Amino acid sequence: MFLNFSLCCFLLAQLSHQTTAAECAGSKYVKKWTLWASPGTGLAATITVPVTQDVDGWVVELNFNKNFTKLQFFNGLTEVSEGSVFQVSNESWSGRKKAGDTIAFSLLGDCKNDNAETPIALTSILFNGVDLCTTS
Repeated sequence: MFLNFSLCCFLLAQLSHQTTAAECAGSKYVKKWTLWASPGTGLAATITVPVTQDVDGWVVELNFNKNFTKLQFFNGLTEVSEGSVFQVSNESWSGRKKAGDTIAFSLLGDCKNDNAETPIALTSILFNGVDLCTTS
């Protein structure tokens, strides 16, 4: 009986930690979200992540439902500019953050127009390996 109660509480905590699809692309983590379809499919966005504990460096992983042909980041570093998964890390001057701070960076890119019916969407955001939101 105790084991089932503990398992139930653990699962509820995990479910409450993940957000719905609308929240993942919503104002909690995305400050700006601009899509366009002409002359090609593209996105401009600003991502904000609240810092809950002191860190000496950070990595935010963004997973998209589309493949980008070119994606540039501002106020964050990445080694990849193509694809659907991007790990954005701090600049040398922006790694130290205290609990209560916010990490913010912007992105601008062009996307493959493989399915124009489905708009570009974030499928997950991870902060230093911790899942902040995942669409189902």
